[in-house]
Amino acid sequence: MNLIELLESTKRLAGWRGAGYGQNPDWKLTNALPFAGTKSLLFQLQCYGETEKSEHIVNLQFSGLEYSETPTEKDHFQKITYKDEDYYMTKPTVTTPVTVRCSCSDFTYRWAYPDWLKKCLFGSKPKKYIRKIGSTRPPVNPENLAGICKHIFESQSYLRVHGYME
Repeated sequence: MNLIELLESTKRLAGWRGAGYGQNPDWKLTNALPFAGTKSLLFQLQCYGETEKSEHIVNLQFSGLEYSETPTEKDHFQKITYKDEDYYMTKPTVTTPVTVRCSCSDFTYRWAYPDWLKKCLFGSKPKKYIRKIGSTRPPVNPENLAGICKHIFESQSYLRVHGYME
């Protein structure tokens, strides 16, 4: 899946999701890890949550990227230096295949397990969320739709604004 497909699936759960999110000013790109052998690139970002007062860690791993061993004049290529070595690759877009993960409660309980089922979760299999017995609250994601939280939505925006994505 890509970010567009994940956003559309997210909106199927609730139409208001994916629109009107305020941009958190506290974003920080902590790592950009190129994996030339698998033609993928992992971005790790963090922000301090405004709704849930804690630090959120977001992982976005894009796959199917084109790598070059030498600098290129193509506009859609970028250079990333990791451990004193330069990597040249195509910039991911919102239509590039991606796996995602966020440490926030919304993602953990609503999206992590369905994303794992749809093979768009970054990392290991999470526990399936099961409502407490006797709870009167409705199920959080009864159709197991794949999706993203607002932090993943905001992190892709951060990456686009700062030139890491097209």
